[in-house]
Formats: sequence, structure tokens, C-alpha cells
Amino acid sequence: MSFPRRQLALLIALPLTLLPARGAAQVAWSGRLGALWTSTMVTDQIAGSTIELRPAVQPALVLEASTPIPGRSRLDASAQLQVTTGTLTSHEGGTNTDVAGMRTLAFTLGVAGDLLPGVRLRAGAGVVSYATSEDASVFQRGAPMRPMGAAELGYRRHLHGPWWLSTAVQYDFHPFTTEQLRSRGYTGSQAVHRVGITVGVGR
Repeated sequence: MSFPRRQLALLIALPLTLLPARGAAQVAWSGRLGALWTSTMVTDQIAGSTIELRPAVQPALVLEASTPIPGRSRLDASAQLQVTTGTLTSHEGGTNTDVAGMRTLAFTLGVAGDLLPGVRLRAGAGVVSYATSEDASVFQRGAPMRPMGAAELGYRRHLHGPWWLSTAVQYDFHPFTTEQLRSRGYTGSQAVHRVGITVGVGR
């Protein structure tokens, strides 16, 4: 289960554009673990029966780098990478069937600032890339990369020295379709909503 090399290299390299020329001391880092819920990705009707494809709740890893924006705005420029892994499942009439292993890699650039002491709001935009363990179901002709928008409400609490506790509730959305769906006559795309809760540390 792997991402296309060009996409993976691009997503990993983009956060480096946020590093200020004056030194890495201005960059804050954080890492968080948690869970991500995803809405239905595909809805189909076969012989009067509704079939929905969506993953189960997935474990998620979030890595973020941020640096102050020059000026008096008190805002930070932020680069965030989110990785999830789970199983794509078909739901039909109360019966659930595992379709394929699925992983997502989402990268966003955004702006973050404090609403209240310790309470932080972030808004961003970027891309989400899908990968599966096999060419199956809606991924028979390859896994897609799609644009996405994201928002996050977080809380930070000082622990010791430069370290802080970081928690966040995240929301993002993106349009979903694949080449396999288009070949079957699906000309549009379905809005996919994802909500995650993560906890970790930063400095």
C-alpha cells in the first residue's frame, strides 16, 4: 500500500517552504495521535438496495509546523500533515463487508491564531491523497488526489520547559470521485466530511 512517488515527495517537501530564513528557532512543532471519522464516500442503488462505501473510524497521526507571520497580526503560518489508516467498508441493508485496506495522506497550508489564552483556531486548504492495499471496488483504476479545506479548534497547556500539551478537534471536507466511478457513469462527485480528535505534545 503506497502513494505515488511524485505525490508523496511533493507533500513531504511543501512544509519546508514555511521554514524562515532567519533560523529554525522560530518554528514550533507538534505531533498528535487520535481518531478520525469519515462520512459516506460513495452511495449507489442496486436492485432497489442502497449501498454505501465509507471507512470505519481510523487512527490518525497529525504533524504540524508553524512560524509567526511578520508584522503585528499575531498569526502563524502553519503546515500540517495528517496520516490515517483503516478499512474501506461496504454497508448494505445492515450487512457490512470489508472492501480493501485504505490509507489517506492529507497536507494543508493554513493560518492559525489564538481566540483566547490557550485556545487556538486554524483554517487551511490543501490536498488529500488516497491509497489502497489493492486495486478493488471504486479504486480499480487507481486512487485519487483531491483538493480539501480544513478547520481546527485546539487547546494548548504548558507542561515543562518548552513543551506543551496539544489537543484539537479537526474538520475537513473534499469532493470524492475516482476514474472507476467515472467509467461507470458517475459524472459528479460526493462531498466527504471528516471529523477528528487528536492529543499530543509540541514545543
